[in-house]
Amino acid sequence: MKHRYNLNVVVPIPDGGHICKDQRVYIDQEKVYYPDLKYNMNKRIWVGKAISETQMHPNETYQEQFPTEYAAITHLNLPIYSKRVGMYAAALKIAEQIGLYDDLVKYLGPRNANLAMDFAVYSMVTKSNVIKDFEVEMQESMLFLGKVYSDSWIGDIIANEITEDQVIAFKQAWLKRFSRDELQNIWICIDGSNNDCDADIDEAEKGKAKSHTSSDIISFLYAVTSTGMPIYSMVYRGGRVDCKAIFEMISILDAFKIKPKGVVLDRGFCDYDCIQELKAKQLEFVIMMKENTNGYKELLGKYHDELRFKWKYALGHGLFGASDTVTLFKKRDLQLNCALIWDAKNGEERIDYLVDELLDLIDECHHMLEEGKVPAIPSKYSKYLTLSADKTSVIVHDDIIQSEMSGKGYYGLAYSGVMTAKEANTVYDLRDSSEKQYAILKSQLGGDVFRAHSMHGIAVRETFAFVASILRNHICMNQGLRKKRIDTNTAIKELKLINLTLLPGNKYQLVHNQSIRQKDILQALGLSVDNLDYLADYETRRINKEMVHPVQKIGSLAAEKPASNGSQKVQGKPEGSKAMGKGSRSNTKQDQSVESNDAGKKPKSDGSSKAPQATVNTAEGQRRGPGRPKGSKNKPKDFSKPKRGPGRPKGSKNKPKS
Repeated sequence: MKHRYNLNVVVPIPDGGHICKDQRVYIDQEKVYYPDLKYNMNKRIWVGKAISETQMHPNETYQEQFPTEYAAITHLNLPIYSKRVGMYAAALKIAEQIGLYDDLVKYLGPRNANLAMDFAVYSMVTKSNVIKDFEVEMQESMLFLGKVYSDSWIGDIIANEITEDQVIAFKQAWLKRFSRDELQNIWICIDGSNNDCDADIDEAEKGKAKSHTSSDIISFLYAVTSTGMPIYSMVYRGGRVDCKAIFEMISILDAFKIKPKGVVLDRGFCDYDCIQELKAKQLEFVIMMKENTNGYKELLGKYHDELRFKWKYALGHGLFGASDTVTLFKKRDLQLNCALIWDAKNGEERIDYLVDELLDLIDECHHMLEEGKVPAIPSKYSKYLTLSADKTSVIVHDDIIQSEMSGKGYYGLAYSGVMTAKEANTVYDLRDSSEKQYAILKSQLGGDVFRAHSMHGIAVRETFAFVASILRNHICMNQGLRKKRIDTNTAIKELKLINLTLLPGNKYQLVHNQSIRQKDILQALGLSVDNLDYLADYETRRINKEMVHPVQKIGSLAAEKPASNGSQKVQGKPEGSKAMGKGSRSNTKQDQSVESNDAGKKPKSDGSSKAPQATVNTAEGQRRGPGRPKGSKNKPKDFSKPKRGPGRPKGSKNKPKS
């Protein structure tokens, strides 16, 4: 709970402060002339609430007017002793590898690119886009921005600084990264949705709201590959149906010469104009049919009873299907190959759920009627149950319930070209990965509500969610994590627990206590301990107000060490010391210089292959350098004399000491 006054802080009442009867404290500023009153009046600012004649609890105005005094309060301005670095490192590593961070920096600018990355990480961790929670959730994280900012600052950047042109330029730059060769053999899944928008925005219109309310909505459309990788997205007015919005999406893909193998679409795109546009663009397609289309009704009437548990229609995994050519729309001359699929497992589960819900509701209604109360039947069950005219009994519509039960588990697919029912269903199953992306994306966009006051603000937030979905998909599809059977949510949770610790001297250091699972995750993402040590050093320089580049990177401390200037460390006693033995540095340096000077001279023909001996001039005179003198020869050993045994020779005496 937020208080107007910070009751946990006590500060001196500023000079010139006045205490009112209700203990509020104000300060007079410059006089202001009021023409309607025709006299000057002091302008006041309210800074706190007095607790004595000299002290008070401050408010936010005091914090703004006296930032130095407020910053001096120790318990409010302690450094962050433990910072979460795992998600920051993972996001930066992925964004560097795929060029995402470069595109953000190029088209949004370094600071706004860092905000986009921070907000994307925040969305991945919390599955939310509520700006007011950003400051609390990211307080203890290492941030691209360097520090956490207030929700008002972030809202101002989103609303007034990041332009629509920047958003479009970034998305098109990302789309350019997918070449024709990469996408020509894969299917692209396109899907749309909408969120409620209570703000007074021209683009917010009535439509088929996903929240099942009468609110105005804003719609959005996403294109992802069959592996779930987002390639493009767009936001558009709420009253525009999905089958019309897809024309723009297809035109954009076509303008960038992206020719995928085909598109996979949900039932919202089962429209005559949409299918004609796909055929004109020569795009293959697989679309789920709406239940009220003529083609679906034809197939259901022909194969409803024949499909159920019949071997010749078995597709595997509890699926049974048949294909046929039907007229898809009743008033349109459009015949397509279509398939009717029955999912036995899904059908049984849905039937069990419907039966249990209806039986529980009937029992509840009877119980309320016995108590003399009028039961309220939920709208989604109103076609199965109704109250009698006198509201004393419940009427159960058995025929409608039976018809509903018999239709559970069936769905129809319309497709271009020639396919079997199994082939068409296999293509449509590619939506599984994209469906997960859409579900996560929707939560990152705020669930069912856009929390923005302009279409521009919605577009920027959607772009941040688009960045988050790209990063999340790379974690999801990482082969190293899949081999270790580590799912995306587990990876994010474990990455959050990798911390930097603040040591004396304002120095951050990585805590080398990673678990085996955390090490597996870091290895799968291509992160080493040295990379994290580099980030700890970077964060240390930031908090110590050293100049660091705003564009971050994953570096290595080993690579950052200063390069050698080519001189080798000379061993021995330091130069300048009095000792001039053969171990001194000055002696060694002179030896090296002499050797280098004589290296090019031809040796004298004296039969010796030895290199010339160097001599050193010292204060005591000429001194021979180390090694055998030039021209010396090994003296022959005399083996005629017997070798003396150990001990003092017989007859020797100790010499007197001098």
